[in-house]
Amino acid sequence: MNDQIDIAITCSWRFECLNVMLDILKNNASQNIKTHVFCNLSEETFGKYCNQIDYSLIDSFHHLPNNRCSASATEKNEVRRRQPLDFFINTLNVMSKKSEVQRFLYTECDFFPVQMKPYLGFLSKVDESIFCAGKIIRKDLKSPKTPSGYLCMSPLYFYNDKNKIGLLTEDLIKNRLRYTQQGYAFEGMVCESFRNVGFEVFTTSNYFISNYEFYKNLDPVTWTTHQHNPLNLSVLLGKYGIDKGKHIKGILESSHIIQSYDSLVLKRELSKGDTISFQEVKLQ
Repeated sequence: MNDQIDIAITCSWRFECLNVMLDILKNNASQNIKTHVFCNLSEETFGKYCNQIDYSLIDSFHHLPNNRCSASATEKNEVRRRQPLDFFINTLNVMSKKSEVQRFLYTECDFFPVQMKPYLGFLSKVDESIFCAGKIIRKDLKSPKTPSGYLCMSPLYFYNDKNKIGLLTEDLIKNRLRYTQQGYAFEGMVCESFRNVGFEVFTTSNYFISNYEFYKNLDPVTWTTHQHNPLNLSVLLGKYGIDKGKHIKGILESSHIIQSYDSLVLKRELSKGDTISFQEVKLQ
């Protein structure tokens, strides 16, 4: 019996987050996890920063270059909508071609798990009849940016059905221009395309978490936290005994780190005496 768990991880710039995420999955989880890492930086930009990635913790690496994904790109529709959408489409298409992968977890590199059993447990929910599971909030977060509701992009659980992935990505491509012109959020685009193709998403959780409210963004269903500053993980990592690996030890022992891509100094905003609370959004 194959007990391998496949996790697709996307990363544009947040190399420090990626390396900590990889330490959690490869050095602290007891499960047999295969890491598939994707990066969409332009060829030139990737050449400058590719040495920041810890390839020793990666089983399968894919560079999917987007020529517009560079430090000079700042326009909102470009960096927060079109680029993430294209990255998602390309990542799904690559994963769908991996015949050895029956189901996989999709996540951005800054959504960190702190309890592996609930985090991985939803993989068993996806099969031939249930194509995807994820945190989908249709009614509470409807807006002009998310007209069909909000689908949190991490973690998503996919049954690796090549035909269904193809239908979803084709719909995203067909509607991409309209979505961006109308100012849809990335999460709103994907949620609407799921509706367009008629694929129901098995709802894993109704907890909305935001990296802007780092002190109250732990989802107690999937046990994930969204942190752009990995130093803020120290409270949860300590609480749940996640302490193995040089990248984790680095953030547990450091008071600050320097982001490699923009030289921004990150300082710890949460300390051992602090707690991270839950923020709940009720489904109606």
